[in-house]
Amino acid sequence: MRATKLSGAFRATLAASVWVSIGLAAPHIPETQIPKEAQGKVAYYIKELYSMNPTIRGSAAERLGSQGDAAAPAVPFLAAMLDDDERLRWQATLAEDPLEPPAHRREREERTTPGREAAKALSRVGKSGIGVLLRVVTDPDAVYLKDPAYRAIPERERALKRAHARQNAALALGGLKDPRAVPALLPLLHAEVSLFLSLPLPFQPLIPPPDPEEKKIRIEVAGALGRLGDRRAVAHLIGALHDPSWEVRRETAWALGQIRDPMAMLPLMARLDDIEAVRLEVERALLEIRSPAAVEPAIAKLKDKELTVRLIAARLLGKLLDRRAVPALIATLSDEAPDVKFEAQVALRALSKEHYSPNPAQWQRWWDMEQADADLKPPPDQAVETCLAALKAESWAVRAAAARRLGGLGDYRAVEPLLAALTDKDETVRRYAAKALGELADARAAEGLIAALQDDKPEVQIEAHTALRVLAEQDLGGDPERWKEWWQQRKEALLTKAREKEEEAARDKPPEPVRATPRARPAGRDGSGAGLLLILALAVACPLGILILIRLARRR
Repeated sequence: MRATKLSGAFRATLAASVWVSIGLAAPHIPETQIPKEAQGKVAYYIKELYSMNPTIRGSAAERLGSQGDAAAPAVPFLAAMLDDDERLRWQATLAEDPLEPPAHRREREERTTPGREAAKALSRVGKSGIGVLLRVVTDPDAVYLKDPAYRAIPERERALKRAHARQNAALALGGLKDPRAVPALLPLLHAEVSLFLSLPLPFQPLIPPPDPEEKKIRIEVAGALGRLGDRRAVAHLIGALHDPSWEVRRETAWALGQIRDPMAMLPLMARLDDIEAVRLEVERALLEIRSPAAVEPAIAKLKDKELTVRLIAARLLGKLLDRRAVPALIATLSDEAPDVKFEAQVALRALSKEHYSPNPAQWQRWWDMEQADADLKPPPDQAVETCLAALKAESWAVRAAAARRLGGLGDYRAVEPLLAALTDKDETVRRYAAKALGELADARAAEGLIAALQDDKPEVQIEAHTALRVLAEQDLGGDPERWKEWWQQRKEALLTKAREKEEEAARDKPPEPVRATPRARPAGRDGSGAGLLLILALAVACPLGILILIRLARRR
């Protein structure tokens, strides 16, 4: 008898649990409330949301999302199943899903829930669901407590379902990209710093541990704020960079990279000492923002003890293309790690458009010449004269910068000084002198360039050979004897042509304006006396004329 009573109680409990599970597997809206305006496929898919099979529910939600605005009658039903957290295997391609932001979420590619599929569908149906989504993300119980099955489950399970509903609502709001979602999402981003994290280990069992579901909510909220791209969230996201969960910090870094606010540069740079998963996302965010404010912190990170940090700093400086980083990058070429040296060399090549070897001395010479060129800055109307004078400077860098500039000025007065620079004691000066003579293409430089083919530096030989090819309009190789033979055959014709070109350039040059010199007036003949006589004559003539006119009038 007692066994019969127990078996009856067990059956009643099992039936109640099955009833509750059936109710929780469906949207928290009775199936009888499906609106009449839901027709065809939309009505069919809404009914599929009530299936006991989670795969069918998830598939129905996905298909409702593909209907676009036509699925508007399904919005309340999709929102009412955002807490459906039953796991299912889902064959979905990450590249086809615009709601999955970063690559580090690939682990979710095959694991999803019907509630998550409902959130994706809501983001595609349109903004008609924004109101109910805001209510769910703020207070899910206000939406779901109307369902008796939801009220029947224990509070702990309801808390889990509230967390899942908020996660999925945040995902949907991020996809809708409606600015009204930002004020509702921001309070959920902040972690409640539990005493569990601050107390010593012996006392931690006295405090409830942090809720892992709250961490998942913060992850979804950070991702949603990144997709929304609203600058109002930047300060809150910067605060979330200190979240106790590395996953939240990683998602927050991604979100800041999507918003691209320069204010986030320095806080992101400070997170380069985080774990590797966070550092990689921080690097991507910094490259998205690319603010000059990151240059100085990145330079400081080139000396960090962590190899990964130095690598990221060198890569970032190569993308920022700010010349303030050049001295630090040259120093980094001496780093003990080959990978860091390689990244520094890549950054210097991007900054300079030069392709030197990793030799720091070679890059230092280039940088010295760049600084000398910046200091030269000749005025436009005196550029040639200034550069010609600079060819005689004591500093090799100034002489090299002047030679480089003279080639682009196109003035034939520079030919002879540049020929003299071909014998300069510094190889860089000789190289740029040969290059400048090639740009001028004047036949008077041929003999000097042929002699430069025998220079002891290959860089000078290459520039001299290139200049001769331009001058001769043919390539005779690097043998000086062949070029001498060519010069003996073409010397007179080329020199004549060069003189004609120079004379033509002189004729085409506009003459300088000649100011007329005012002629000096003889003493005493400045015109003031003649003016006075004219005034006196008019003063006498006017009364006489008036008298004559009066007499003539009386006679008549």
